Amino acid sequence: MVDNIVQFILIVMMGHLIVRIVRRMFMALCYFSALVMMLYIIGVST
Repeated sequence: MVDNIVQFILIVMMGHLIVRIVRRMFMALCYFSALVMMLYIIGVST
């Protein structure tokens, strides 16, 4: 019974960590793509 609880806690913690990492990567990707779009627009307009 205790092993099941420990395993469940580990899975939840790992899931939480993965979600945080994915969210951070997604934010970085959005920021990067926005920056690239801005540079592209500036490059085209000049």
